Amino acid sequence: QSATNANYAGIAGYAISLVPESISTEYIVDNIQVKLDMIPSWATKITFSEGSLNGVNSLVIDRFPKLKSLIFEDYAVLSIEYLEITAPLLEELVFGAGSGSGSGSTRRLADALGRLVLNCPNLKTFIVGEGCLESIEVIQIDAIGENVRFEVGPNGLKNVNKIEYSSEVSEEVVTMMKATIESTEGHVGEVVIERNDLTTLPPTTEAPTTVTPTTEDPTTTEDPTTLPPTTEAPTTEAPTTEAPTTEAP
Repeated sequence: QSATNANYAGIAGYAISLVPESISTEYIVDNIQVKLDMIPSWATKITFSEGSLNGVNSLVIDRFPKLKSLIFEDYAVLSIEYLEITAPLLEELVFGAGSGSGSGSTRRLADALGRLVLNCPNLKTFIVGEGCLESIEVIQIDAIGENVRFEVGPNGLKNVNKIEYSSEVSEEVVTMMKATIESTEGHVGEVVIERNDLTTLPPTTEAPTTVTPTTEDPTTTEDPTTLPPTTEAPTTEAPTTEAPTTEAP
């Protein structure tokens, strides 16, 4: 299908266009045209093409409850300093070569920079390609699949020095990820693992506030129907008038 065109602002001041890969559920973000929130919340697969997120330093993906596959193709994003992914059904997360290989912004706040947050309890495959996510220093795991397959290419996650994990995460999985990162070509130093059940740190750059469109999941291949707002008639109470009290002389 043809690309959807609209004039909207995009993430961190940029916009992206999307092209349905198949009707209603799979989308390719391929250039700067439409906001991320224009992708329907029922999407099951989202692919970011090369250069589609350039200029984006902070990204939160948390409004796709049916998302199963999230792909960042080679060089989809130049640098990313805060990336948060909350997707209860996500099974596949892939970063192609060079995504997030830039040095990042010069605005560095030590407690909110270089962080990857994963809240994906059903994640089965997590692949980081060569030279990916070099600006990420901390991986925060709120939830992840117990048998996740984790692969890292040369110089991928090379600056990660800490993995924070919640009580919901298996320590065996965390230990496996630590060993994988430390043994990756190009990584220097030890990766510290730390139990942490604190609230997720906010991103360095505030993400724009968006309102989720009020649409129902389509049951056919037709365009989704937007429900009209329901307006209740105002309730007017009758005024209460008390009779004056007259005292006897």
